Amino acid sequence: MLIDKPLSIDTIFKYERPLEQIKNILNVAKELMDANTGGSVTIAVTGDWGSGKTTILKGMESFFRDLCSFPVVFFEVWKYHKEKNPLVPLILQIRDSLSLKASIKGKLTRIAKPLSVIGLNLADLVLKLSTQDKLSVGGVMTIFKEVEDIQENLKSRYKDNIEALRGTIGDLIKNYDPDVNKDQPYRTSWQELEKEKGNLAWRSSEKKIFVLLIDDLDRLVPKKAFAVIEELRFYFDIDNVLIVMGVNDRILNGYVEKYYGITKEDHHLIHNRGEKFIDKIFHWNFEIPFSMSEAIHLRSLETHLEERELEALKILLQAIDHLPHRRWVKLVNRIEKKCSLAFSNDIYEIVFAAFLKELFPDFELFSRRFPLITSALYNLFAGEVFHFLDFTKRIKDQDYSEGLPEEVVSAVKIILDDKTYLDLPERNIITFHSRIRGKKEEV
Repeated sequence: MLIDKPLSIDTIFKYERPLEQIKNILNVAKELMDANTGGSVTIAVTGDWGSGKTTILKGMESFFRDLCSFPVVFFEVWKYHKEKNPLVPLILQIRDSLSLKASIKGKLTRIAKPLSVIGLNLADLVLKLSTQDKLSVGGVMTIFKEVEDIQENLKSRYKDNIEALRGTIGDLIKNYDPDVNKDQPYRTSWQELEKEKGNLAWRSSEKKIFVLLIDDLDRLVPKKAFAVIEELRFYFDIDNVLIVMGVNDRILNGYVEKYYGITKEDHHLIHNRGEKFIDKIFHWNFEIPFSMSEAIHLRSLETHLEERELEALKILLQAIDHLPHRRWVKLVNRIEKKCSLAFSNDIYEIVFAAFLKELFPDFELFSRRFPLITSALYNLFAGEVFHFLDFTKRIKDQDYSEGLPEEVVSAVKIILDDKTYLDLPERNIITFHSRIRGKKEEV
């Protein structure tokens, strides 16, 4: 079975697709950093849930850490979703996860402290104001004066903190000295890859940088993710800093449009305002497309299937439109489970059942009430006289002659209407049907 987790670094090195994606981002990042005249460079790695954003970020972490010996921090922001200021755990992680001099660690601690208490004094005053039964006008004015003083003090400390952070990150970059034996476990793997494919762009760079990788913005509510992006972009706008964030742009775009009050009626006036926001705050956006089934998705099935069956499986899966990586993992796991449970000796029936139940969730629920419906549909699909185009046309025309079972008619209707994972369900069904018929005729 495949585990629905980011690919390990070892697995990344075995397959071309993730390596090519990482290499493309690295090349553009290098060009942007070389062309940059000041401040940070920010890059978005965008894609749907399960598209492989974390895998790419993990690969970049290994590259910058193991091959380039740059200071790099991988920050899983969702773990701190309850923090009022996620900058605090981020700064503390920078302090604790890198091999830093004691003086730099001390500076980072001092920077984090004011951020963690911002708002506490104000909260105490508000609590005091709200819990007093009787408070004179003079007392209220005194509290308001204290609030004003605290606000001015916080503004000053905030400005000082930004300058302190910029200076400290600059010192960190300049003086960073990693423990090669401890901190660079995949150095040899990257070096061997270089021998095979030639030097990667960053190896020729003489400029050391600090790399900040922000993962799992997906798991935050959109409002929180929006705030984190803005905070990081502002607070870490520091020379020689590269920030790469994994972003579900579809979710974030929806929030941006809501934030700016854009309705469906406004779209003819302001097109894709959310996408323009992404373009504005990131210097470059690498979009992870959906993919066809690949060897990386089928590796766990090699022990269950004979070579002939594996080839038949590949041909069937190629009939399916592009999907995100996670959906392929789920589909292949269904196939493997059915193989393990001896669901059928017919590989075509196994794949057909997994295809319907994984990619058409409404049908999956329907099949629980009619356990034999999947086999009934497969028998129709594999039958010599069955033509799916004619069948769907009759259903659309509500022509239920020739005694079509009601549950079969209902099942096909459900499948054709379910666009959860496939935008063109009818095309996928027709192509899948033709592949099943074609392979069976060969046999």
